[in-house]
Order: sequence, then structure tokens, then C-alpha cells
Amino acid sequence: MVRTYGWYILLNRYGVANDLLVSLGLLDERIAFMPSTGAIIVGLAHALLPYTVLTIMGSLQGINPNLEAAAMSLGASRTRTFFHVVLPLSFPGIAGGFILAFSIAISAYATPAILGGPATQVMATAIYGFMTQLLDWSIGAALAVILVVCAVTLAYAAARLGARQAAL
Repeated sequence: MVRTYGWYILLNRYGVANDLLVSLGLLDERIAFMPSTGAIIVGLAHALLPYTVLTIMGSLQGINPNLEAAAMSLGASRTRTFFHVVLPLSFPGIAGGFILAFSIAISAYATPAILGGPATQVMATAIYGFMTQLLDWSIGAALAVILVVCAVTLAYAAARLGARQAAL
């Protein structure tokens, strides 16, 4: 919540970003960075990047450095070693980070509601609107089921892909 309000302070029409751009002469007048989809993406990326980085970092730390050294001693360049040794071995961590970030982002309500405003709808804000403001519980429940099915299906697919890559 604090991060979201921090972005709100930075991105609103009278925020720090507009002040800086106007004072540097890059903008003639203030523009509205929010409410917008871009503001939601920035806010969610800022909130979820640590989860993804920590998951991938754990995967990278588990890679045996001797495998990289062996590839390089056999004549592979650093780029080839990365793409043919490090990246395939770190794929389970990448898939795990994706699953974690996606499952949090798809159900996020506060950040889209604050940075996106009422005009920008995501699944969580649409479900909230149908359930509380429009009192159309059937559509709200249907959207909630669609949200859960999408999240579970994507998580299952990513987990299977990660397990398959780990087996290779």
C-alpha cells in the first residue's frame, strides 16, 4: 500500500515527476501519467520484482559453477555458456518467479484501484465492482471463477514446463 501511494505521489498531475519534467523544460504543461494502465504496470512491477528476483537468484545460486567452467574449457563463449548451460538450468527458478508474480498480480486490487482509477478495469476491480456496487453477484462470481481458472491453469502449465526443463 505504501509503495502504491508512493507511485501515486510521483505520477499524479501535480506530482514529483511532472514537477521535474516541467522544471527541466521537457514538458510545457503538466500531463496526467495516471490513471492509466502504464501506472498500474509500473506499480505492480515495482511491488513484484523482488519476489521474482529472489526466486531466480536462488535458482542461479544452485547451479554448479563447474558446469560453466567445463563449457568454457570446451571452447564455448560466455554467451553460448549462458544460453546453453546457465539459462536451461535456471529455468525452474524463472518459472517459479513467473508463477509467484503472476498469481499475485492477477489478484491485485489496491494497486490497480489507486493507480488505474475507476476507468481502468482489471479482473480484481471488475469483480469488486460487480459484487459491491452493481450487486450483480452472478457476474462477479463468474469473473472470480474465470480468474481462478486462469491462474491455476497458467501456474500448472508453468510448473510442468519448469519440471520438464529441470529433468533435462
